[in-house]
Formats: sequence, C-alpha cells, structure tokens
Amino acid sequence: MTLIELFKNQMTPEMLGKLASLLGLGQEDASRAVSAAVPALLSAFAGLASSPVGAEKFVSTLRSPDLGSLGGPGDILGGGLSPAEMEKKGGSILSSLLGSGGLAALAGALAKFIGGHPDLAKKLLTFVGPFVLSSILSQFKGRNLTAQGLTSLFAENKESIAHALPAGFQMPSLSRFADAGHAAASTAAGTTEGGLPKWLLPLVLLGLLAAGLWWLFGQNQPSAGPGGESVPIATTPPRAPAPTKKNVELPAVDAPALSKTLAETYKSATLYLTDIKDVPTAEAALPRIQGLNATLDTLRAGWDKLPDSGKASLKSITSDNLGKLKDLVAKVLAIPGVADKLKPALDVLVTKFAGLG
Repeated sequence: MTLIELFKNQMTPEMLGKLASLLGLGQEDASRAVSAAVPALLSAFAGLASSPVGAEKFVSTLRSPDLGSLGGPGDILGGGLSPAEMEKKGGSILSSLLGSGGLAALAGALAKFIGGHPDLAKKLLTFVGPFVLSSILSQFKGRNLTAQGLTSLFAENKESIAHALPAGFQMPSLSRFADAGHAAASTAAGTTEGGLPKWLLPLVLLGLLAAGLWWLFGQNQPSAGPGGESVPIATTPPRAPAPTKKNVELPAVDAPALSKTLAETYKSATLYLTDIKDVPTAEAALPRIQGLNATLDTLRAGWDKLPDSGKASLKSITSDNLGKLKDLVAKVLAIPGVADKLKPALDVLVTKFAGLG
C-alpha cells in the first residue's frame, strides 16, 4: 500500500469534517485542500529525506516526544488536543523539519491553489502535517526506523506521490527542503556555510585585520635615504572607479496565467457565495473571502505591469463575470444577519474585481 493510499484509508469522513470545521471550510473545499496538502507535504518530506543528513533529521523528528505525544493518526484529529495546541505543535514540528522558509513556501503554493489566504493554508498544513508524519511512522511498525529505510520508503512512493499532486498545483522547488537538512547539520557541527569552524572565524578575522594594519602603517612609512634622512614614498592618488552601466531586467508578466487565475478566482467566489445560507455559513465563508481579496491584490500587481494589449483577456473575463457576481453578492447580503458579517469584505471584493476590467 502506498503512502497516499494509506492516508486516504486513515482520513475518515468524520476526521475530514472536523478538519473542515477547524478551518472554517465547507466539506468539499476541505477535501480539495487536503488532496493538495497531503502529496505536497509528502513531496517536501521526500526532498528532505533525499540527503543523508536530511534523512537523519527526519528520523529524529519521527522519534521525538513532540510527535509521539500526539498519538496515532486516529488520535491527532480525534480531539486529543485543543485546536490551538494542535496548531502550535504541528507548526513547531513542520518548521523544525522544513525550516520556516520551507513551510512558508509550501503554504504560499497551497494558498494559490485553493484560493485562500496563506495563513489559512499554513493552518491546514499544521493540522495535516503531524497526521501525515504519524502515517509515515506507522510504516515502520515492527521494524527498525533508519535513515536508509526512510529514504527507500520515499523512493518507492515517488511516482504515486507525483501522480497525487492535483493539476494546477505548483510545488515549490524541492531543493530548499533538501537544503534544510544540510543547514541543520552545519549548525549542529558549528561550521559556517563554507565549512570553516565557527570558533576559528574570529582568529582568521583578527589575522586579516593585523595584516591590513601592517600594510597601512608599515608600507607607507618613509624610507631612509643615503644619509639616513627620510625620503617620502611617492604615492599615486587612487583613481575613481569608472561608472558601470547596469542592465536591469524587469520580470515578464504572464498574461495567460493571470487570466487563468482571474477566471478561477471568479469561480471560487461564486462557489463560496453560493454556500452561504445563513449567519453561521457566512462566518465560515469570511476567511475564504478574505483569501480571495489577497489573491486579487496579487492579480492587481500583475495587471499594473501588463501593457494595454495584455489586459484584453482579463477585461473580457471581468465583463463576462462581474455582473453575475454583483447579483450574487446582493442576494447573499439580503439574507438576514449576513450583511453585518460580510458586507465590508464583499464590498472590497467587488471593488477589486471591478478594478481588473
């Protein structure tokens, strides 16, 4: 059984429902988010385990009391800890494995895929991450957990993990996760990035400073003439460096990609608004609407860099969808009590959509 199949068998509908509730998502949205988060985490873990140092670090994490205190896969989302404790512990475990930069990159990629805010995506990862790690650990039940065994496990699951990544999800470079293991080893060994022991670095700098002072004060001392008198050394005034021209290349903006994202954002907005039936569902939708606003900010930044000819496709999408979205927003705000919860966020949403047309 592959790791993907194992996770699917262990993630019961009840667990998925609880996860959806914790994140303020609908069951369908939560399922879509988890379907991307799990293979993304496994890909990141595979990148870490691809180096001997990273694999050893991974083994240490799997054996750590922090993960063990969460229990088995069924316990992690089964109510053993409060959501705040779960988020804190999960975040700590993932940050220690992937580094804060690696975790942020993964959350950013997931946020783009689900059309949500990076904070929501990170929260999802902190809940799902320990569950995935516990599932991996269960594969070593009854046999010795070693770095080599862990590397082999991910090698055997490489294809199934790659196939499980949903279309449209852009996985960050795995090298950053492999590098996390190397960085941890360098820190533990007390070495600098170039391999120089940290305790030796001050001595080297002191030596360089002494050599510089000797050159400055020794080389520029007047030399003795034939009669013992001092003869000043002729010095040439330093020349000002010639100005250099820098070629600044502005990053290209991908108009088709922006158009695709805008169309998907309209689709997500329609789905989220359609799910709103009352005040509780409105409250659950608020984080998702805020996430869409963040996505539209990114789109706006790209829009501002596009030439007028490149904006035509985005204008067309806005022309086709904005009116229908406004009608749906008006319908949602007419539900008793919903306007108090959502009107400010929805006003911003409509304004940002309109700005892309």
